[in-house]
Amino acid sequence: MQHKPSARKPKPDSRFPKIQATQCACCGIALPTGAGYDVPLIGAVGPKCALKFASFADALVWVEGRNARVQGGDRVAHVAAHNVVVGLRNLGIEITADAAGVLHVGRLTRKASDVASTYKRVRARFEGNLQAAVTAYGPSIGTTRAVAA
Repeated sequence: MQHKPSARKPKPDSRFPKIQATQCACCGIALPTGAGYDVPLIGAVGPKCALKFASFADALVWVEGRNARVQGGDRVAHVAAHNVVVGLRNLGIEITADAAGVLHVGRLTRKASDVASTYKRVRARFEGNLQAAVTAYGPSIGTTRAVAA
């Protein structure tokens, strides 16, 4: 019985830019290449952890510039959108609204490593809320980005 070498799967491209780093901000593992992926607000993470943070980055982009006072949609949609914002706040991310009701993503209110470890625990629920909110309101409906376009 001969052993056939398996074809190595190519690594998927990350949406995050590469930066110099020696350790993953998420799991703490050493990065032997000396480079990691720069996840917004978290810092440099390794290639496996970068895949976990795609929806986190999507949520930050989805919330930034969104009008908190947008009308329309049903109760389930409002709850899903609310849960995304509350979920980010519970993770330790400052989200504020200006006088016009436009949401802005701010700084971390907890250490990045604590935010990362909490996100790993609530990731599935968080992704479900984000998907429901994006389905109901779209990726840019009610945001300052949509108005500017």
